[in-house]
Amino acid sequence: MTMNHPLAIYLWESSFSGRYVCLPSKRNCRWIVPSNQKIATATWDFFLPSNRFSGTLKKNVLKLALQTGILRLLRSNSIDLHVTDESLKLKQLLITIFGREDITLSMSIRRHRTGVIGAVFSSGAEALGIIKLGESRLSKEAEALKTLESIKFHESNSLRVQVPKLLYSGDLNNAYLIVESVPSFHGDYGGADFNLKYAELLRILFEHTACRQSFLDSTFYRSMKKRVIGYPLSHQPLLLRALNCVEDELRGKEIYFGLSHGDFKPRNMLWERERVFVFDWAAMSVEAPFGIDFVHFLFRTAWKEYHKTEKELYDCIMGNDKEGSAAYYLFRKKTGNLMCEPKVIVLLYLIDKFPLYKIERLDKRQKVLIDLLEIALDHFSHIKQ
Repeated sequence: MTMNHPLAIYLWESSFSGRYVCLPSKRNCRWIVPSNQKIATATWDFFLPSNRFSGTLKKNVLKLALQTGILRLLRSNSIDLHVTDESLKLKQLLITIFGREDITLSMSIRRHRTGVIGAVFSSGAEALGIIKLGESRLSKEAEALKTLESIKFHESNSLRVQVPKLLYSGDLNNAYLIVESVPSFHGDYGGADFNLKYAELLRILFEHTACRQSFLDSTFYRSMKKRVIGYPLSHQPLLLRALNCVEDELRGKEIYFGLSHGDFKPRNMLWERERVFVFDWAAMSVEAPFGIDFVHFLFRTAWKEYHKTEKELYDCIMGNDKEGSAAYYLFRKKTGNLMCEPKVIVLLYLIDKFPLYKIERLDKRQKVLIDLLEIALDHFSHIKQ
């Protein structure tokens, strides 16, 4: 029995890839991979476990199943491929980019997003590149990668930083496509606890673009204010109160701005000793208050990895609990006192990351940010209503 899948329009059959199969997961399927055992196993190395323990267990069990040839038994999950205009265009484009014809794809559904990500492999299961297909907003990530090309991160003696190289960007029929390079080494994801290597990485990212300027004259502030004032939904009063607090705290003051990754978390980095490959730069900013990435790291790990409550989350990102206090100590040890007061940078972070939906909805992320904003505002003595 074969099945159709919307992602199949980008795939093509080849003599070495074999048929394609859907690998099962909680959300229908996570990966669509060739039944070639080497390529399937290599594909699974790109999988990011959603949970440190059960996710890693599932990954290792499936890798073992792949290595023992269980894909031959998954006939009910095989994909029925047809020659399409999309697959022909994409194949020819990738042949031109990589200068070889023995290429195939493994595609992944990107949960909560309207795009897909794919790994490009050779017939020998060598990873050649990463492709991302989606809406035109992917062009922002392409511009970010172009900007990063001019920054020589690897010149640091203490930590060698690599970022993806943009190999191609442009329209592919009704989608936008970017093709990126893969790391030059095989690395592992870092731990959820903030450490000196994370602090050193933030210092390196910042020092190449650092500048000091008046907050109210910054592009970051003007953009944030425009978004808050134009926010059409019911939580605008809360955002305006937070913005007023920030304005009162930083009026007439200069703070440090610099490069921000935008989604600085363990799953967006691969480490090998003193080398790190930092990827997924879609939310990058070249002018963000220093410390935004640090707060984001604490927020993401405390919420997603350790499942802290809102009050516990706030204590962590403010440095008031054991984990947060240790993280602030390590961060300042590497970067000094360049970040503004914690309660201010936390408030800036919460405003900046607030999801600006066009329709009224309340998901888990928005609810958490609303609760954190209310907790944060309780720590300011003069709040404009």
